[in-house]
Amino acid sequence: MSKKPVRPLKVRKLERIVEISRQLSATHDLATLLLDTVELAKSDYDLKKQYDFKKICIETEFDPDIPKMLCDKSKIQQVFLN
Repeated sequence: MSKKPVRPLKVRKLERIVEISRQLSATHDLATLLLDTVELAKSDYDLKKQYDFKKICIETEFDPDIPKMLCDKSKIQQVFLN
């Protein structure tokens, strides 16, 4: 059984910084971001509040002419979740 070589922590941190900077400087389709966020939210279930997001029906209709937007993907998704 062969083991994968472990990259040094500094290399992993640098790779993460590069990944984040790419996300910050990338253009994103807001409709796709919203749909991806809804899929993420479907995995949420709160036993105390007894709700199940999967049981909510969400209908979407997007303007096909909405331009892509230069944004931070994770921050926009957080706005949608809030």
